[in-house]
Amino acid sequence: MSWYYVIKENQIQRIKRPNNNHHVPMLLIPIAEEKHLWTIYDIMNNKFLKSKLDFPYDKRFKRFCGSSGGWLMAVNDDYTLSLYKPYINTSIQLPSIFSPPPIDEDLVYDDSESEGSSGGYEPLGGHEYHILKFTITTDPLENPNDCVVMVIHGATYQFAFIRPAKDTTWTKFDVPAQLDEILTYDNHIFGITLIGGLLSFDVSNTCNSNVKIITNGDSSWRGYYIKNYIVNSCRGDLLQVERYLDWDNDEGRVTKKFKVLKFDFDTRMWIEIKCLGEESLFLGDNSSISILASNFVGCQPNSIYFTNDEDIVRMNANGLTDVGVYNIETGNFTLHFNIDLSCFTKMYKRAPIWVVPTLNLY
Repeated sequence: MSWYYVIKENQIQRIKRPNNNHHVPMLLIPIAEEKHLWTIYDIMNNKFLKSKLDFPYDKRFKRFCGSSGGWLMAVNDDYTLSLYKPYINTSIQLPSIFSPPPIDEDLVYDDSESEGSSGGYEPLGGHEYHILKFTITTDPLENPNDCVVMVIHGATYQFAFIRPAKDTTWTKFDVPAQLDEILTYDNHIFGITLIGGLLSFDVSNTCNSNVKIITNGDSSWRGYYIKNYIVNSCRGDLLQVERYLDWDNDEGRVTKKFKVLKFDFDTRMWIEIKCLGEESLFLGDNSSISILASNFVGCQPNSIYFTNDEDIVRMNANGLTDVGVYNIETGNFTLHFNIDLSCFTKMYKRAPIWVVPTLNLY
């Protein structure tokens, strides 16, 4: 029996028993004056929490390269990776995917504290950009033997994975196209490419890096730069979200609209949908999240909560204000967050990021 028949049957069962256990993510926002401190914004109640998060990276680090399952990832100066668990101050160290490039001794080291400074030697645009995004299959503390950490890495946005409890090195794939995001869906690994193509990966065998092309995507120019997301819907669907981006001289990067598509496993085609019903999506540098809005007071249904994210198109400081809520039915944008937008201009290269609160202790 082929993989898509198995997924189709599993999808039917998931629709009968939808997964409504997803939590509303919190928005982590960096404190401009304190480079290691982040505040927590509760979007349901539109307020900052009193508690703050202190992350142990050094002063040169600027960016989290994603969040997944309540974990954050950072790239260290030596290109090793660190997983951080907010709220309980726990970290896991992972090896480098490849050896860092040699340091050019002609480059002058800069330890400036000024905003927008590189804060030191950052080869090839900065070591923190070595990882675009990551995802985990399960919590590495709760289920260490089943956890797989997967990343999109490098200048060409390739795929690699590691099983922290079993592997000492990463397994890398030769991907036929640059990736925008990866996820786990019905025990299968899927990736969405920069042009909306769908790929599947086999991570069961470190000796056989198998990639299947499910759809090729659309490379035609449609008037905007399109950022793609792939979402495991809490109702059992595999969704693709297209984010249409433009640039304004005053505002920087601006999201113009979103388009949501559902994958049909019978026809192997993406079909546009105009309504998410009671679902809400959360998009950004995080692994994309779907929740059932009716389970949470104050959450807007049929909407996309989004933050700016960092990809192959570098943003300026004004681009950090590309945050808000998009209503799929009306096509209207609202800020919705009770945040002073002037603070975003002080967060260059430290974009706010969605993180699922996981307050259980171990």
